[in-house]
Amino acid sequence: MSNQHTALQDLENDVDYVIQRLKGQPMGTPLTPMSIREVITLMKSSRSQFDWDENAVKVKRSYGGRMPDFWQKEIIESGLHGAVSAKFNKETG
Repeated sequence: MSNQHTALQDLENDVDYVIQRLKGQPMGTPLTPMSIREVITLMKSSRSQFDWDENAVKVKRSYGGRMPDFWQKEIIESGLHGAVSAKFNKETG
C-alpha cells in the first residue's frame, strides 16, 4: 500500500512540476530544459538528501531523461554538491 501511495505522490509532484514550468506558455509548448542558473538555484535549495535526489530527478526530466552536459562541471566539480550536502548533513546530524 505504501508503494502505491508513494507512486501517487510522485505522480502528483510530477504534475505540479510540469504545471509550474508551463505557466504562461501556450498549450502544446514543449518543456524547455532548465538553464544552468535554474539548475544551480534548484540544487542549492535542497535541504536533505531526499530533496537533493528529488531535485536531480526534476533536472533530469527537464533534459529529456538525462543529466545536462554541464552537470559534472557546474554541480560536482565546482564543489556545489559537497557544500550543499555538508549543510544538510549538519542539519540532520
